[in-house]
Amino acid sequence: MSNLLRSCRTMLCSFIFFIYNLSHHSCSSDNEVSAPDYLMELYHKFNQGIGQVEEEEENANKIFTFYRSGVTEWEDFYLPQRSRLDFNISAFNKEDKILASNLRVFVDDISEIRPLPKDWPVTALTLKTTCKTRVYQRETNQLLVQGRIWRHTKQLKQSDTGQWIKIKVSSIGRTLNNLSQYRHFYNFVVRCSISTTLSPGYHDKYGGRTPILSISRSREPTLVVYTVNNSTQPFKEVMRSNQVSRAAVRDEDEGVSASRGFQHRCTMMEFYVNFTKLGWGSKIIHPQIEKINQCAGQCPYPMSHAIDHTTNALFRGAWSKQFPGSVARPCCVPAEYKPATLMLMQGPVTILKIFDDLIITKCKCL
Repeated sequence: MSNLLRSCRTMLCSFIFFIYNLSHHSCSSDNEVSAPDYLMELYHKFNQGIGQVEEEEENANKIFTFYRSGVTEWEDFYLPQRSRLDFNISAFNKEDKILASNLRVFVDDISEIRPLPKDWPVTALTLKTTCKTRVYQRETNQLLVQGRIWRHTKQLKQSDTGQWIKIKVSSIGRTLNNLSQYRHFYNFVVRCSISTTLSPGYHDKYGGRTPILSISRSREPTLVVYTVNNSTQPFKEVMRSNQVSRAAVRDEDEGVSASRGFQHRCTMMEFYVNFTKLGWGSKIIHPQIEKINQCAGQCPYPMSHAIDHTTNALFRGAWSKQFPGSVARPCCVPAEYKPATLMLMQGPVTILKIFDDLIITKCKCL
């Protein structure tokens, strides 16, 4: 009897433990949909026109952020040590042309390095990076092509502590732009090796075991690639269109919010879409709520000069008034849009993408 009770108690504990792990895993999966700090900074730069970007980057209209492939957890990265990072960047469309790329590395607190004078010398800690492109056959995983090796050396300062380090990788586009049409047959991988060295006379008090690079999921090294295609306008156009005076925005919003209901002339009204309520929160990382506006109201005949309309809508309005039901009446529809940027999750890849027809800025009778 005691053995039976012991077996039942063991089974009950195992079941409770299983339910706990299942619920804990489901909760943590929702929290994994987050963006690195620097990606949020890029979002605000491009979508709100805040800050400066380089010319190659502002000519892009899509930004890909790749995490390491083939590894589920980021291992501690100690000083001095060399670490190899593989980024599978096969998520491009054949229309995407690579303009620029850079490796983002977050530098943790390195204050344990001794001696640490007030004026941290630039030669104390050196970050060395080597990157090259590798092309594999998708079915057999056979290595077919290795691109040119690109090397970069950066001497870290005390001010780099707790910051994202941006390392340019200029050799990616040469290989991938030529082979992008064969993306269905090949896997494209960028392999980067990172190593750190201390200048003579410096050491860390843990005997070479001071973590240098971040180990958190949202701050592990990532590869950022800027691309362009002819399907939409570049980020620089989005930045210009969003640099509107506060007075203009305030006047526009006051005029829109003054209208209530649909029993009025054609006008633009505020409308906010909540992507989380739509069930798209795991796909659209940021923003979760976006003001996209809507066109509502009637297009009565005769039409006032205050209502933007086409000549076709004018004649249809006159005809429908004289012969009701014989022709479709003019409708209040969007006339102009303002582009906006959304941060999307596409599998393991985070993408900043422009949508030209997302935010309505003007309505008309059509």
